[in-house]
Amino acid sequence: MLGKKIQLDEASTQVLKTMKSRTGLTHQYLCRLGFCLSLNEPGHPDPGSYDEQGIEFNRYTLTGEWDRLFVAYLREWLAQEEPDGDHEESAWFRAHINRGLTLLQRRVRSLADVTDLVPG
Repeated sequence: MLGKKIQLDEASTQVLKTMKSRTGLTHQYLCRLGFCLSLNEPGHPDPGSYDEQGIEFNRYTLTGEWDRLFVAYLREWLAQEEPDGDHEESAWFRAHINRGLTLLQRRVRSLADVTDLVPG
């Protein structure tokens, strides 16, 4: 079950600051993009490799009116991937956001690059 709070990794908090200045997008939109990128990326993030020393969000602040959709995406990924480990949904949700922000930082240098994330 997903908790009501999501605390990001310290490195991801720095990525958010950098990406906000590059793109002008809010932290919430950047986290949403990162989460989706990570779900689509091959392999599994390691929930244990991220600290909880960064910024904390209410989950609803991150997901907004699409909360149920994001939870469904995560549960579908978990059902298909059957990752090893005994981590709970909250840990996987946080891990996907953290990994996704790293992916986003590599792929997006400006707001114009965001459109390249969607296959044409």
